[in-house]
Amino acid sequence: LETLNDEGVDYVVIGSGLGGMTTAALLSRRGWRVVVLEQHDVLGGATHTFTEQGFEFDVGVHYLGGELDHRMSLLGRLFDVVSDGALEFS
Repeated sequence: LETLNDEGVDYVVIGSGLGGMTTAALLSRRGWRVVVLEQHDVLGGATHTFTEQGFEFDVGVHYLGGELDHRMSLLGRLFDVVSDGALEFS
């Protein structure tokens, strides 16, 4: 952590799941210097996908709860802020 402090990091976020990445994005949008640490080789925590025997599994889609496509829901507004409105769901 001393090296991170020497680089001028303001916040260290542990974990790249939905909460960690959202927190890091919001902090960085406010001008803070943020680093995200993740022990897995894939970012996204429980929201990433993996392939097994030719099948692709979306392991965390249910965490979104169908709220992201409703722009006025709390989660929809949060993701609009984090993504500058660039996310679209069909």
